[in-house]
Amino acid sequence: MLDERKAAVEKEYAAAEEAKQSAEKSMAEWDEKMKSAKNEADEIIRKASENAAILSNKMTAEAKEKADAVIRHAKNEAELEYKRAADGVKQEIADVSAAIAEKVLEREINENDHRSLISDFLGQIGAEDEGNI
Repeated sequence: MLDERKAAVEKEYAAAEEAKQSAEKSMAEWDEKMKSAKNEADEIIRKASENAAILSNKMTAEAKEKADAVIRHAKNEAELEYKRAADGVKQEIADVSAAIAEKVLEREINENDHRSLISDFLGQIGAEDEGNI
């Protein structure tokens, strides 16, 4: 009976040892899976951060490009408006000069001749102004 009891206890110790080894193996496998999951999560976060940075840089570049285009367009419009205004002022000066010259000379003057002379003069002035701008 003592031998039977001893064999039963040894059997229980062997079963307990086997259960312990199985539990340790399961825990090691679980630890490995957790490390793998953490590494995978870290990689996903790293890639997401890289993609966000790339997208941010792309959006910034596009916004700068659009802003530069708007600025160029505004400068072109301002230059055109300036030229229109300058041409208008020159035309008014030519008209007034022709009228004054006609009155000063107190004779009939061909308006086209006056306009031509004044336009030539203003063209010379405009050329000098453009050189100074």
